[in-house]
Amino acid sequence: MKKLQGKRILVVGLGKSGLAAVRLLRARGAHVVANDARTVEELGDAALEMHALGAELALGGHDPALFSKVDQIVLSPGVPPMAALEAAERAGVPIASEVELASWFMNATVIGITGTNGKSTVTTLVGGMCQVSGRPTFLGGNLGTPLSEVASSPAAHGGYVVVELSSYQLERVSELRVQVGALLNITEDHLDRYASFQDYVTAKANLFRCQRAGDAAVIPADDALCAQLAAAGPADVHMFGGQSGAVRVENGELVDAVYGPLVPVSALRIRGAHNLANAAAAALCARLAGVDADAIRSVLRSFSGLPHRMQHVADIDGVSYFDDSKATNVGATVAALDGLAPSVSGSC
Repeated sequence: MKKLQGKRILVVGLGKSGLAAVRLLRARGAHVVANDARTVEELGDAALEMHALGAELALGGHDPALFSKVDQIVLSPGVPPMAALEAAERAGVPIASEVELASWFMNATVIGITGTNGKSTVTTLVGGMCQVSGRPTFLGGNLGTPLSEVASSPAAHGGYVVVELSSYQLERVSELRVQVGALLNITEDHLDRYASFQDYVTAKANLFRCQRAGDAAVIPADDALCAQLAAAGPADVHMFGGQSGAVRVENGELVDAVYGPLVPVSALRIRGAHNLANAAAAALCARLAGVDADAIRSVLRSFSGLPHRMQHVADIDGVSYFDDSKATNVGATVAALDGLAPSVSGSC
């Protein structure tokens, strides 16, 4: 745990993650400068809360001079690259993402899940499995609850921390260690932010770079790019799906190489071949984190999916209607359409 007492720390971006970072830093005695391009009026209640917490407000823009006069910068995930950050980095000011800040206050089994598609479904599945296991569990990150809130959670000390991680959150991490890290897939996305697909891939790969020997890197079977990224880190590589994954579909059942048969495919309440892969990934992550087979089976049978993700709406005149409005890129849409194939007996 890093000592922040008396440090002057700039938090850039005051959305949910930024506000959580301000709260955490003030609770640890840091002098916080809260910065956003929005004005006091635009921030509304958030500005009032930060003022009440004792944070110094620097609003309405990003003054480069401010960035070079602090001990540390903490970035919210929505903050894009900017000249002020580049200048601060040249001046030697350390810069960390909000999830990196949170990692300084965790002594837990951390399960990190990233990928272009499927992150929220797998994170929710794994979180449910951990909760059923009986250990205190924190579920958050890109999924909704900022990871900085983990510091006040019982899960931070000896529990499970299950966190969905976007590429934005992974851009500025060098210490966020996940004992189990899953890269579900990777296809072109967010190229309005990244100069190239390779830059996007590099951000995702930070999940594995911060692991240690003996940790677990979880990837889909038969995915050469994911395999390359996982192999570059020190963790042991474990695969799901396909014909060779440690958790895969065999004869109509989801089977784990260690725990044996988990559930029949017909018992799953989530639809589509891509959700078979999500279920396999979640089961493997949970098992590698020490969750028992009964907890995994229970959640696989009960989980009915997240809103707007291949959510069955109705059957009308022989036509099935699904809400998949969370499919915000081509890869997600293709996966959903492919997943509607009527037969899924041999692989996932």
